[in-house]
Amino acid sequence: GEICKAVAQNVGFRGDIRWSAGPVMKPRILSNSLAKRLYGWEPKAGFKQGIKNTVLWYKESYEK
Repeated sequence: GEICKAVAQNVGFRGDIRWSAGPVMKPRILSNSLAKRLYGWEPKAGFKQGIKNTVLWYKESYEK
């Protein structure tokens, strides 16, 4: 839900986010620790800023 809420906020979505019943999936915790360990990679932006940057990039690239 956190990703959906962040995207909705950045695109100006004002409606309700509704979840439909679907397959039960095991919750996952995303981590970049493997990329950091193998390649020394670290993100340049936090989660919320990354979503904002992605939405801005999408609008600049595809909304012409």
